[in-house]
Amino acid sequence: MSRVSRMVLPLAAAGLLLAGCASPGDPEVAVVEITGTGYSPVTLVVAPGTEVRWTNADSRAHTVTSGGALLPDQQPVPDGAAEFDSGRLVEGETFAQVFEVAGDHYYWCEYHGEREQMVGTIRVEQP
Repeated sequence: MSRVSRMVLPLAAAGLLLAGCASPGDPEVAVVEITGTGYSPVTLVVAPGTEVRWTNADSRAHTVTSGGALLPDQQPVPDGAAEFDSGRLVEGETFAQVFEVAGDHYYWCEYHGEREQMVGTIRVEQP
């Protein structure tokens, strides 16, 4: 057996073992960080079935809320999608939501008024 074959085979076997660790039905995961200046990224593009996780990295509490009066000129979620609300998230807490319906899902923080709007968008589209 050549030296290259001896190196490639163990690497290939390790790859097969690692591939078996994730369940085929597990959703893709995307992350949004909540900071004192907003959501990062502000707009996140994901495929249907993706789980988005927001983590509050700020010392102040925030929410991840769709709908409501803050965005009166926009449909907060596409037809067929449910609105969502994290409730109060303190520093270090995480909220997760799976997005199935294509379109723009707008959200905002309830603790910010009209002058300091903190808004974000999850854009769900086919890859």
